Amino acid sequence: MYRKQRNLTQFELTEKAELSVDSIKRIERGNRTMSLENFMRIADALAVPLSYFLYENRKRCIGICTPFFV
Repeated sequence: MYRKQRNLTQFELTEKAELSVDSIKRIERGNRTMSLENFMRIADALAVPLSYFLYENRKRCIGICTPFFV
């Protein structure tokens, strides 16, 4: 959601966050959990406060959530 709102490709996000493309793909599909460090890297890369991810996603989430930064 946030990545697409900023018109970033997965590859562009990986460059900004210094993560592998495979990691971003697995996180977006929900097949991988994130460490706090990687969570912070993605937040920084998207220029979104970490707290915004946590609280905004919680407001929208009922039951099972889709990855919140896609």
